[in-house]
Amino acid sequence: MIEVVEMGSELGLMQLRAVEALRSADTVVLQTLRPAAAKDIAALAREVSSLDPLFETAADFPALYLRGAEQILESSGKVVFCCLGPPAENGFVKELRARTEVLFLGGSDPVREALMLAGDGEPAASYTVTGARDLEGRPLDTSRTLVVTGVDDAYQAQGAKLALGEYYPDDTLVCVVSGAGAEHLPLSELDRRESWGSGAVLVLPPLRLMEKVRFTYHDLLGVMQRLRAPGGCPWDAEQTHESLAPHLIEESYEVADAVADSDMQALLDELGDVLLQVVFHAEIGRLAGEFNEMDVTTAVTDKMIRRHPHVFGTVEVSGSREVLSNWDAIKREEKGAETLTQTLRDVPSGMGSLLRAEKIQKKAANVGFDWPDWHGALDKVREETAELAEALSGSDRASQEEEAGDLLFAVVNLVRLAGFSPETVLRAACRKFIRRFGFMEAHAARPLPDLSLDELDALWEAAKEE
Repeated sequence: MIEVVEMGSELGLMQLRAVEALRSADTVVLQTLRPAAAKDIAALAREVSSLDPLFETAADFPALYLRGAEQILESSGKVVFCCLGPPAENGFVKELRARTEVLFLGGSDPVREALMLAGDGEPAASYTVTGARDLEGRPLDTSRTLVVTGVDDAYQAQGAKLALGEYYPDDTLVCVVSGAGAEHLPLSELDRRESWGSGAVLVLPPLRLMEKVRFTYHDLLGVMQRLRAPGGCPWDAEQTHESLAPHLIEESYEVADAVADSDMQALLDELGDVLLQVVFHAEIGRLAGEFNEMDVTTAVTDKMIRRHPHVFGTVEVSGSREVLSNWDAIKREEKGAETLTQTLRDVPSGMGSLLRAEKIQKKAANVGFDWPDWHGALDKVREETAELAEALSGSDRASQEEEAGDLLFAVVNLVRLAGFSPETVLRAACRKFIRRFGFMEAHAARPLPDLSLDELDALWEAAKEE
């Protein structure tokens, strides 16, 4: 049996059990003599050898690991092998495990060791740990000390630098802890370090809010909590769910405008404004003991899982139409709706009438109550147009209003079946009208109110040519 100890930067930071094993061993084999701790281990052990000569002669890594394992097994008496980095990932250890029984004795705790060395003997009170391979695409909490483990070479250091650069300023001092000890260098120079040992650890200091270059959802929550706290912003502290509701509607329309304009910078900004409204409501709910931000994210995540059984369960669907049908069926069951009519009534009455009409029609279509295509819907628009014309020729205002509503509802259905969003196409029509009206005003010889209808019409036709 071979006992394996992970060699740290300093003997004093290694676990007592590992130190005792080194002291009692007949032979200690060091992966390398380069780490600072190697000298202390050599002074402690009875007999010491290293695998350094093999690095000079091995043809490749598989040959290196094989020859190293053979040398360790050839050592006499009780043998302890001191490896660099986590034993489970060490090539020499893997070869040993294929040939004999291996007992892991720990050695140093790389995270604790790195925190001690980075903090001059005072480890951080609050920290998060992540592997170098897990950095990309993972949100980082820069408010606490960050420990990055498993930086084995310059390639991984470069990847870590790029990922960390998304969150930290270039001049952030990073403590690099490896077998050679601890070294501080700016983040911008992380990939310029010449020597990397197996399992190096990076320690980055926590950032104050005003030092950050990127902000997470939790940073936004912190800002909102600060604004609502005593000594914060008086306006923010006064807001309620009711007072904020119009702002959420307004911000949602601004998102829609940004999408219609294909303005990605505006879209980014407006989506942030919508998220701010969500966080605002969550903070009001938290302070009132109603709900908090985790309740919000839990509710929507749980809902998405439940309503996508074809993704998270065993249900099979033939296409998006069946997905929507299943969605509505699951929603009815969740809400306890006993009739299909109730699902139509549940479409919010505060929603814009154009959107509400489209949504009601879609729900009816999900149960088959719909025209097969736009041709039938167009005939219905013609029918409703004729009925409105007839009503307008009379004097019954209630009948005229009713027929006007029927026509609008029929037009929404036609546009929907043609494959367009009524809200989107009408918004585009409004923009086009404003643009043409602006052309008329810019090219009119006199103020528009002073022009005759024929002159206005001529300007309008000219605007259509632009």
